[in-house]
Order: sequence, then structure tokens, then C-alpha cells
Amino acid sequence: MKFFTRDAAVDGGDEQTFAAQTVDISVPDDAAYMQTMTTKSVGLNDRAWKWHGKIGEIKYATSRSARTAGYATLGIYQRRADGTPGRKITGGREAKVAAMMRSQLGGHRGLIERFVTLMKVAGDAWLIRDVDDQGVHRGYDFVGAREWSRESLEALGKPNDTKDLIRNTVKGNNGQVAGSRTVKRENVLGRVWRPDPEWIDQPDSPLHALDDICEVLYLLTRGIKLKLQQRLLMSGFVFIPSEVNDARRAGPMPKADELSNQKTIDVVKQSMEFNALNPDSPLSPVPIVVVGPGDQAHNIVFSAPDREIFEVEMKLRAEAVDRILFGLDINPEGVKGTSEANHWGAWAAADDEQRINVKPDLETLCWALEVLIMNRELMDAGMTTEQINKRMVWYDLSRATAKTNVAEDTRQLHDRGAVGTPALRRNSGVDESDAPTGEDLIRMVGWAMGVPELALHNVPEADGIDWEAITRTQSGPKADSPAKESRVGPGKGSPGSPNPSDRKNDGPKRAQPG
Repeated sequence: MKFFTRDAAVDGGDEQTFAAQTVDISVPDDAAYMQTMTTKSVGLNDRAWKWHGKIGEIKYATSRSARTAGYATLGIYQRRADGTPGRKITGGREAKVAAMMRSQLGGHRGLIERFVTLMKVAGDAWLIRDVDDQGVHRGYDFVGAREWSRESLEALGKPNDTKDLIRNTVKGNNGQVAGSRTVKRENVLGRVWRPDPEWIDQPDSPLHALDDICEVLYLLTRGIKLKLQQRLLMSGFVFIPSEVNDARRAGPMPKADELSNQKTIDVVKQSMEFNALNPDSPLSPVPIVVVGPGDQAHNIVFSAPDREIFEVEMKLRAEAVDRILFGLDINPEGVKGTSEANHWGAWAAADDEQRINVKPDLETLCWALEVLIMNRELMDAGMTTEQINKRMVWYDLSRATAKTNVAEDTRQLHDRGAVGTPALRRNSGVDESDAPTGEDLIRMVGWAMGVPELALHNVPEADGIDWEAITRTQSGPKADSPAKESRVGPGKGSPGSPNPSDRKNDGPKRAQPG
């Protein structure tokens, strides 16, 4: 297979190979590249998508990672000299480009979730510009290799064929296509993929290495299902000797024409059917009663099979699930729960899941959006290569972190002047309409300062208070008080010592010489 290279978007033309690569399928080489890579990806990932659709644990694990990544907010940041993101740019052309990094199907979250799912299952996707019928740009979307129609892939190999591409969007019940959309060739921006460790242009997916164990899990599940549907294995059987089959049922005698057909086995069958069809009827738990030869009673046998094989198969199935989750780079506790772990262990598992399973895909997404969208949009806006190189697409995943006491954290930050009062009210569950008025603030200040005039500002009942008389009030006993004069008065001599003449200095007593 040919090794394909493309010019970097803003590096001055050096030949490089990216995990995010721009294409222009109006160029024959790029059209051939898309045809080759898409056809290869379809063959590699046919069974991967089968396991994603048939095995619930795989679907939940991948969708869990995608939903976690969906909490990220995307933006354009300044690039520091060491390549790390700096301050987020919230205005200008950069902010407009960042705002358009969304999907018509779910906005920013929809774009992120679809990308992460494609990377987990197929490891390969194509970025397209989403344009409506009037040519208005609505956002972007990722397309899997299996979505492109066979006719479109065949047309890519014909230099003179310039028809629009067909994206299949609905699969019919018979496996045929039931719905599709048209994608203009100029709206195909590039390819994003997880490179295979050995073949760099070939997509890689964890499900490739897990194909055998996925098939084992699928067969185990189907085997258990088939056994549950077997009446002989689940319900057993009843053996009624022929000598008892002519016994009559207990109760009123049937009519003569019914007596010949009223076999014991028919009575048992009718009772079983009644119980199955009417489980809520009061007659359902009533036992089956028949009358027959006493020496044949012990010959009526109910036989049930041994079901221990289900326990073995369930253990094998649990082991297969664990192996698959480990192979998907997913912490099993994230899918199976952390009921046996304390809260510290649960937090550590959640942090480990983000660090290993979610953030690498988000970094790949940011690199792809930078190469395929940001660079060309800023270049079209007139920015120089040097200016563009100082920008980068990055993410903020702080919303995915569960905070146990947001109100207390906000209160601490408010006391330190780090956040405003609207944030304090919002995180404390208080409506903004409950914010204090100007009069309320004056009274709060008066209360804190101990100034009654301010604390009772604009209170009608306080209008009749003589504040001057209150301020003239002297503290201590009144002059005409009958109480005796206190014997305790102010100390005499040097302060700090009851008998200064006995001390060498004014230090504490424990520091004086003995």
C-alpha cells in the first residue's frame, strides 16, 4: 500500500504525516487516498461495529467515555513557548471559529461524543463541513468509513467523475440503505485516525485485538439465551404411566360424551395452561387433583434437569467482560460500579478513567480541529503563519469533575474575594431575585459596624427614636446609686508588676532570678 504524506497546514510546506490530515479530493492523489483508506477501514472495522451493536457492555463502556468527554468545552487558546495552552481567547476571529466547532446534531457535545465513539470503535473518521441546502455553514460533523456509499468510493477512483458524495444515514430492516445525505466534495476537510503501531496510515482500534474474546462473550450470551428458551431444560417434564392415564379427575362427574376424552394427561395439561395464562387468578395455585389406582401413584414422576452449567457459563462470561474492559483501556469499576470501594477509591477510579481513557481522545480531537479547521479559517481571515502558530485548540474538562460541596467552596472563595456574590447565590441554590437591595446592604453594614442608625435605615418604626439621648447615656453605675463604692481600683506603680521594687527588670516573673 502506498505511504501517503501531506503538507502541514501552516509549517511552510514540510512533508509530514499526521493523525489529522487535510485532504482536497478534487486532487486525484487525495481522492485516491480517501478511497484507499476508507475501503481499508471498512474491512477492518466490520466486526468491531458488530460487537459494538451486539454486546451491551462494549456499547455502554464506549458511550460512557463519550458522555464524559462531552462535558468538555472547546476553545482557542494562546500557545506558550513550550507548546502548552495559555490564556483562552474569548474575542475576535478566534472566538467565532471556536463557536462554530459544533455539530448540527447536538452542538459541541454532539461533535465530541461522535468523535470519541468513532475513535473507540473504528479508530478512523472523516471531518466534513455541514452546509444546508442554501449553502449556509451550520457546523461540522464526523463521518465513519462505513457511512460512505459504495458508489461514492468507486467514483473517487475515477478522475473525471466529480459527482457529490453520498453519506448513508439510515439502515433498512433488510440491510439495505433506507436514507442518505449528499456531501459536496469541497466540504470534505480531512481524515482523523488513531495510527496503528506498525502501519502508521492504517487505523487502529482496541476492538481489533479483542475480536476473539468478543466472539466468545457473544457466543456465551447466545448459548445462555437458547438454553433459557428450551422448555425441556428449564421446565423439565412430567411422566404419567398409562395405567393412571384413564383415571378420572376429582369433583363433579363430566357428561358421558366428555368422559372418554378426559384423560389424566389432558387434565394436567389444561391446568398448566391455565396457570401460565392466568398467573393472577386465585385458582392458579390450586393443586391438580386426579383419582386413580393407588398402587400407581408413586409412578407419576416430575423430572427437572441439573442447572449448574449456567453458573459456570456466567463465571466465564464475567471473566470475558473484564478482559474486554481492560482491553478497551477502561477501568472496570467505571462500568461495573464501585460498591465495594470507599469514596477515596471511587474518586481515584474516576480520575484514572479520565486520565487514561478520555483525555487522550480529547487531545487528538483538539489537534484535529486545529489542523483541519482553525488553521485554514484563521489563514482565510488574513492571519500570518507566525500568528497562527501562537494559537491552539484546547479543552476544559472541569465540568466532568463532581464537586461534593460546591456551596462551601464558593463561600470560601467569596470570603477571599475570588468570586462575586452572584456565583455564591447560584451555587448555594438561591435565586438571583433574592439578591439584597441597596437598603439591605446599608442595614447589613450598619449591623456589622454596630451603628444602629445604619442598621435601622429607612425603617418607619425607628423614626421616633431619639438617637442623641441614646448616645448621651453613660456607662457604669448611676451617681445616685445606693450601691457601695467598689474597693477595686486602678493599679498603682509601674504597669505589669504588682511590686516593681522586687524585680530586677520588667520581664515576666518566670524570667526573674531565683
